[in-house]
Amino acid sequence: GAAARKKHTVRFVIGALIAVVGCASVALAWRSDSGGTKFLGAFGGSLLALLGALLVASVLLPALTRAFGLVFPGTLSAMARENTMRNPGRTSATGTAIIIGVTLVVTIIVGAASVRTTLTNAVNDARPFDLMAVSTDGAITDDQQAAIAATDGVAATVAQYAAPGTLTTTSGAPAYAPGEGTDAEDEAQASSVMITGEPDYTGVTHSTVSQLGDNQVRVGDEALAGQTLRLCAESCVDLSATYDKNGSVGEAQVSEKTLRSIATSLERQAIIIKMADGADAETVQAALLKDSHLSVNGSALERQTYTKIIDRLMLVLVGLLGVSVLVSLVGVANTLSLSVAERTRENGLLRALGLTRRQMKGLLALEALFLSLTGALIGVGMGVAFGWVGVMSLPVEGATPVLSVPWLQLVGVCVVAIVSALIASWLPGRRAAKVSPSEALATE
Repeated sequence: GAAARKKHTVRFVIGALIAVVGCASVALAWRSDSGGTKFLGAFGGSLLALLGALLVASVLLPALTRAFGLVFPGTLSAMARENTMRNPGRTSATGTAIIIGVTLVVTIIVGAASVRTTLTNAVNDARPFDLMAVSTDGAITDDQQAAIAATDGVAATVAQYAAPGTLTTTSGAPAYAPGEGTDAEDEAQASSVMITGEPDYTGVTHSTVSQLGDNQVRVGDEALAGQTLRLCAESCVDLSATYDKNGSVGEAQVSEKTLRSIATSLERQAIIIKMADGADAETVQAALLKDSHLSVNGSALERQTYTKIIDRLMLVLVGLLGVSVLVSLVGVANTLSLSVAERTRENGLLRALGLTRRQMKGLLALEALFLSLTGALIGVGMGVAFGWVGVMSLPVEGATPVLSVPWLQLVGVCVVAIVSALIASWLPGRRAAKVSPSEALATE
């Protein structure tokens, strides 16, 4: 009636206003410089937005459920669509329970996948190599390099060479300032650097690496950037300096071609390793460390640690949230059971008119399908949105948030919700089909 429509309109408007306030709170929180304030503000805003969205959805659910049902042809489908509109309040309550369960599960799944991708990208950008092996007692030998390349789980390797030398300005002063009160011997010592030759990283990196030109030298002092410096080993070459924030005083990086042009006596300093797809970083590291003269570390170990922590947390959270899905399924079964009780005479008439027991069960199953499908699709959309908000709000320094949507897992969530709802419809459908037409028609 008019009173019910007015009530629904008021609920819709209130829900929309709460959702807008929640979204505005999230947007305001994102502008904060404080990581803690940003996260807490976004979390509070998200809860408001969720509450508002659920109020809006509860008003629209009966009509949306009916609309989704239009996809399915046939008389039974048409009857099931109309049955979902018989008691809009009950349809809304049941659908909202499904939405809450699916939204929370999808938020966790999308959030975990996005955090994993974000952290992996940050690690790859900072250290784009899987593993790096260095010798603990000098240079790496030919036999060690061959053994590393032959290790299970190693897909590709490249050697990195180095040589001692000096780095000065073109006037002969040490490039790295030696400090005050130094004598000539200290000044000569301040000029000393270990020159690392940068090999071609193409076959061993996971992300794009900016390779040095043959006329460049990478240094660890920002004040030197842009200057022309003289790098000497067995011979000298003048190079343009570029700054590396991860570099340190006493080091100079050049291309391997440049290093070989000024030094012939080179030391194999490290072996950079790319692992095979699916290889376990800890297993590969353990295999390499059987050589007691090697030290092995790298970003693959860090990435694997992040992934394990995130996956374990996600399993725990999804397990806990599975309870909310079960509650929503009990709601589906309850809704259908009440529908069967209320429509006993009507069901008896349908049976008398020729509806078979199988068709009666199918009618209830279609109602459950429409309810669960509507709730699951809305829940997935809201879950993706809230998962992205969560990732954007995390106080992770130096990492660019990346939205990663594991579509296969989300399809799995929808399938589980729909199949579970169909299972929940089995008992009410069986009860409706068992009642004989004559008994049902005699019911007051």
